[in-house]
Amino acid sequence: MKLIEKYIIKELIPIFILGNFFFIFLLLLDKLISLSDLIFTKNVPFFFIIELIIFYIPSFLVITIPTSTLLASLIVYGRLSDDSELIAIKSFGANKISLYKPTIIFGTLSLILAILMSTYLMPLGNEFAIKKLFEVSKFVSIKDFKEHELYTEIPGFILYADKKINHNKYSGLIIINKDKNVVITSKLGTITNTNDGNLIFNLKKGSLLNMSKTTPSKIEFSNFLINIPIIAKNKIDIKSERLMTLKELKSNFKKNTLYKFEYSKRFALPFASIIMAFFGAILGSFFHRSGKTFGLFMSILVVLVYNSLFIFSQNMINTMPPFLAAWIANIIFCLLSILALKKV
Repeated sequence: MKLIEKYIIKELIPIFILGNFFFIFLLLLDKLISLSDLIFTKNVPFFFIIELIIFYIPSFLVITIPTSTLLASLIVYGRLSDDSELIAIKSFGANKISLYKPTIIFGTLSLILAILMSTYLMPLGNEFAIKKLFEVSKFVSIKDFKEHELYTEIPGFILYADKKINHNKYSGLIIINKDKNVVITSKLGTITNTNDGNLIFNLKKGSLLNMSKTTPSKIEFSNFLINIPIIAKNKIDIKSERLMTLKELKSNFKKNTLYKFEYSKRFALPFASIIMAFFGAILGSFFHRSGKTFGLFMSILVVLVYNSLFIFSQNMINTMPPFLAAWIANIIFCLLSILALKKV
């Protein structure tokens, strides 16, 4: 590799790494509230949350790698142009192809990394994250269940209590099972966690009203024991197309065109790394006096336009070939890059 290519690539790598950290942080912002709720109100250990975040990082990187590649190219080529280094490189006989060759090499390396994420590590990480999500139920307590308030944290159930006697004992307890249309009332009840992620309700002196039948039935009881799973196992096992492996997507091609789009998307998004690297280098050459802040702004703007095109193409999968739809945004930005290159 030539000295100039090594020099430019060394400039690109640190910004690329910092860009990934920054954009991953932005993607995590909307999840911080729910994650902090798990720590402070559900007693989930901090290290457990860290593990959950690590498993989701590959799915973030599929998005942040092309974005960070764009950011790095914008900033580096903008600085090279501002410091007249591009002029110096041209004075040594470099043409347009050799001038942007380093960013193409850099984009290719980003492409390989992004494909690794989208085709292998993302489905694997999501699978582990789902398993961790089920294990979260082991740490969930009902310490935030207060008297005279509806408690809806347990999927499919609503709880209400007239009085909270201590941390797990309640009087005037009402349990509503929304899925089975059953209402249970109890004068006194205790709620305890089990090691397998369930809640045990030990109820005294109450009644069970079954509203699922044509004629509602009521049963009185003096002692009643209920075992309720906090997270339903059958719901955890359900996979959306975003969580499937390539093999699973391929086996579902005949069911829905969305699976074909997702399959093609696993390669289209990583390939955007090369396009964004090239496009960012050209933009950086134009807007060379705008600084790093402008580079960040332009990166976010370009990504918003790219994502808008991607969403539009996803909505068009029933009117155009789904394999082609995933590449529409790439094709448009590729044409824009070629047109911009002629203006450089």
